[in-house]
Amino acid sequence: PLRAKQVILFFGQIKEVKGLDLLIEAFSLIYKDYPNAQLVIAGRVWKDNYLKYQNLIVERGIEDQVNSHIRYIADDEVGTFYSAADVVVLPYRRIYQSGVLLMAMSYGIPVITSDLDAMKEIVDDRDNGFLFKSGDYVDLACVLRGVLIDEDVRHQAAKNALTKMEDDFNWLGIGKKIAQIYSGLAI
Repeated sequence: PLRAKQVILFFGQIKEVKGLDLLIEAFSLIYKDYPNAQLVIAGRVWKDNYLKYQNLIVERGIEDQVNSHIRYIADDEVGTFYSAADVVVLPYRRIYQSGVLLMAMSYGIPVITSDLDAMKEIVDDRDNGFLFKSGDYVDLACVLRGVLIDEDVRHQAAKNALTKMEDDFNWLGIGKKIAQIYSGLAI
């Protein structure tokens, strides 16, 4: 059974390369099938204009299913957004690394992200997260539909994401890697 609300979170700076428009388009393709789904957009605009995203939301008729928090999100609020999320979507067009990705996984939240090399270094598709073809909102809609419908797959990905963060990105492990690098440089 589906929860009363399924929260799809877009979190972080809003700028062209982050692909919010792709997520809005994808959500507009599936929202009628998931009337309990809600798209939450949280972050401040950076070198972009939110009005174009707001207009797209209205044009697609999804304004009742979109909850926007277009502002700086203070550190003490971050956990509230992540804890409410059923899935975090990162539809980036270009990226070298993503703090949002690591944060979502460290909260044990499943992620859907574009299949850019930087993301594939961390996300193993259908294991600890989900990948879609970069720039392809129809593929994103298909992946999102699958993640929303299959609670077991979503929960397993969330569990595996948290394990990856604990195993590969904990401070003790990072310290050991740095120590190994420095010991290799010793003269």
